[in-house]
Amino acid sequence: QALADVKAPRRLGNRELLQRYRRLEQAHLSYTYFFWVPWAVNEVIVPQFEKRLQKTFGLKVGSEIFQAVIVPLQPIRMDLLLRGLARAKENRSLSLALPKLMERYGYLAVYSLVDKPYTAKNLRHLLTTLGDSCYFLKHQQSQTRRKQARYRQALRRLGPYPVLLRIAQVLSEFAWLRTERVDIWREVLYSIQPFYGEVEKRMKLKPGQGPYLTYQELTDFLDKGTVPKVKEIVPEKLLYLRRGKVRVIRDPSEAARILAHELPKVAANVQVVRGQVACAGHVQGKVRIIYSPADCVLVKRGEILVANMTHPDYIIGMRRAAGIVTDEGGVSCHAAIVSRELGKPCIIGTKQATAIFKTGDKVELDAHQGVVRKL
Repeated sequence: QALADVKAPRRLGNRELLQRYRRLEQAHLSYTYFFWVPWAVNEVIVPQFEKRLQKTFGLKVGSEIFQAVIVPLQPIRMDLLLRGLARAKENRSLSLALPKLMERYGYLAVYSLVDKPYTAKNLRHLLTTLGDSCYFLKHQQSQTRRKQARYRQALRRLGPYPVLLRIAQVLSEFAWLRTERVDIWREVLYSIQPFYGEVEKRMKLKPGQGPYLTYQELTDFLDKGTVPKVKEIVPEKLLYLRRGKVRVIRDPSEAARILAHELPKVAANVQVVRGQVACAGHVQGKVRIIYSPADCVLVKRGEILVANMTHPDYIIGMRRAAGIVTDEGGVSCHAAIVSRELGKPCIIGTKQATAIFKTGDKVELDAHQGVVRKL
């Protein structure tokens, strides 16, 4: 409801728009708890659950049960988009389907207030990564059946252990929910962009500057008509939280000093990083550093995709890559789940792979030992 209140901002005065924006802000703050809880689950509950299973059933069976219950059984929204594209191609109705798919799933390309939704060109390119659409749809169906069968078998094994059984059921739902929550976030970011567009017009700002207003700058304008200096509205800002106080750092040199002091140092001449094996395998290839979904089109077949973490809209690059390496993530993260589904070697949680390697480096990815080394 709070989101719907700001969808038609042109008809509202500044004060009314401010009231509605504040209601949206309160709704957003409430959602923030839900948005970040999965990190606690991933870092605490999931590892403990895996160890408990291995202690109860032994390493091999415990690992099999664990792998069966931490994958999403329901299709995520990106899966639904890909299936829609494949079906449209099979039915020879792609031109008719594209506008509907853009309207329904276009926001999946949005991860900030300045990102643009998928265009028809984007979706056509996404379709090319699927290969044979008929095979893709059949593979998706068989993969779903296999996941459901493994899940049912795991629950039968857990039957005599009601506490472990309940945790398994919750984690299975969580595996889908952790991506669903981000997709909701993307939809909200896309839906609120017209609000910022209207604020830009009223403040006589350039298109795209609105999302970089601070909360105080935005509310001061809507409440008092105060317009900040244009030179202060820049994307290169650092929000610095220390001892309960937030500072907005606009000076690049000061921001660089703070980051140099606060961020962990990367040792010079490091040739090897270690992480957790998400999908076993061994491969060599050139590194492709990925910072955003837009970079995924640069991934060439046989390259090693290296990212801070992956999201559903990284699927183009993940399908092309020979292996996957991430800085962050646990055994139930997106990169871990997708790499197992694709059967591609994957090492997660290296902490500094994106800082150690650069695009073009030749590396060996040993996803048996959890090691990535320069060659």
